[in-house]
Amino acid sequence: MNKRFGIIVALCLVLAAIGYARNSQALGEEALYGKGQKELRVRFEQAAISLYAAASEGNRQAGYQAAERLDRLMRDARLTAYGTPDGWRSVRESLSAVKHSLESGQPGSSWYAPAARIRLVADVLVRPGRPLWQQYEPVMRDDIARVKKAWNRQTGNAAAAASAAMAQLREHEERVIAAALMQRSPDTVAGAESAIRYMDRLLAQAAEGKGEKSAVAASFDMAEDALALLFHGSEETDNEPAVAIPIVGIPAVWTFWIGAFIVAMLAYSAWHRRMREPYIVVARQEEGKPQPIYAKERPRSEKRRKRITPP
Repeated sequence: MNKRFGIIVALCLVLAAIGYARNSQALGEEALYGKGQKELRVRFEQAAISLYAAASEGNRQAGYQAAERLDRLMRDARLTAYGTPDGWRSVRESLSAVKHSLESGQPGSSWYAPAARIRLVADVLVRPGRPLWQQYEPVMRDDIARVKKAWNRQTGNAAAAASAAMAQLREHEERVIAAALMQRSPDTVAGAESAIRYMDRLLAQAAEGKGEKSAVAASFDMAEDALALLFHGSEETDNEPAVAIPIVGIPAVWTFWIGAFIVAMLAYSAWHRRMREPYIVVARQEEGKPQPIYAKERPRSEKRRKRITPP
């Protein structure tokens, strides 16, 4: 009995292994996100590069065409399933800003910043392991260093100089924020934004002769710590995959093999129960009398006899 059970289990495992070997490629990215999803991300990146190039060259016609391609691609749920809702929300806001500038007839310099944000997001979608936006870490640390250097001047306009130096840091922060939202938790990104804005506000107040100098110095350290979390993540809040994986159904091939295994187990259970129950329930057939139900031993020659259901 145990030997037969072992044979059934072994057979099911062999069938499952064959199914896995023949369909291992189906468990890749297309099985998770749908056929052609990777191609959509590549096309999105190409359109983002075209938009960025058009903004750099001031080519409004090319920019409008690239913006329309991006808009059409984002209507496909297979594309937006890859990434995070906050990241895609930021992309839509940036694309709306680009379209508004184009429709208003503004030069490329006015929609260069949102085009750059979209470009960095597109790079995350294609290369989540080594995205371009993380290369901004030394750049932004240099920005903070310049602000600190201006603040530590011995001249009377040190606060004003430091406040003016914040412009470059704010520009870089706004550029990477959408891409960061694709790979970091909203709390981590919001923490970096808040730290930089807090430092900017304290410097502006100091330039007007207000606030405490000690608070300004402390804000520098706060901003540097926030940048460390932004670019390197936190074990508590950023321990998820670089790009979120959507919940999808089990591939059809595994549904088949799992079903086969269940059917085999049910068949074995029925056979095992039949062997353990040597009695069948039948109804006595006599005219004019009640039909009591009684148990009758199952003859070994009638193991395949159908069970009689009492009335």
